Amino acid sequence: MPNDPSQEQTPRPPNPPLRLLYALVRGLQDGTVTTGDAAALRRLDPAQPDRRHVLPLMRLLAGTQIDDRPDSWQRLALIANSVALARGLHDENRPTGAALHALGVSEQRLMALLAADFATLTDLLPRLARRAAAAAERMDWRPLARLAWTVERPTKEAEEEADRQRRHIASAYLRAAARDTAVA
Repeated sequence: MPNDPSQEQTPRPPNPPLRLLYALVRGLQDGTVTTGDAAALRRLDPAQPDRRHVLPLMRLLAGTQIDDRPDSWQRLALIANSVALARGLHDENRPTGAALHALGVSEQRLMALLAADFATLTDLLPRLARRAAAAAERMDWRPLARLAWTVERPTKEAEEEADRQRRHIASAYLRAAARDTAVA
């Protein structure tokens, strides 16, 4: 039986944190995010966004048609700030946990990252991004963006998604650590 076009599902656009991630990475690579905008995004404080650094984020959100609802603003600012600090070194083929292991993130620090509430993530993710940029370590930023988007959201689905991302990051970290131990 041939495929019925009316039965086919149109692909859903990625959720807001991924649309922002992709737009920012693409813009940093192709130059559509200017040097000045990239610098402003790196200076953006997700906890207390300064009005001087908000315009580049608003430009990105407008270009991706993301609604900047008040309950999402800090989360989007955190994702943009972290990816800008990491200089857009995003690679979907480099598992986040493996990159964290390669950066020398200890299990204790990994546990702190995975157990973090949103306020703590606003401190930890920019630090991690700076560390990754300094080491030119590419990683898949999708799990971290999804974690920033879902942690402490008041829905069961968001809580489950945050837990899924935590497990994904932890398992890749442990696999990388096991490989290193086996090689040594």
